[in-house]
Amino acid sequence: MPRSFDEILDQATVPDTVTEADLDALQQEIVRDVTATLMFGARPAPRATTPRPSTARKPR
Repeated sequence: MPRSFDEILDQATVPDTVTEADLDALQQEIVRDVTATLMFGARPAPRATTPRPSTARKPR
């Protein structure tokens, strides 16, 4: 007996490894980040780790 197209697709797909709990936790993290950004502004960019050349004038 021929299988239905849906049965063939069900067997061919990779099972979903993301659970509902994972999605809920990710949603909560996004909400916290967006709320913090709206309330306190964006985080400052990380400082450069390479030293910049001195812009102070050398004494004569």
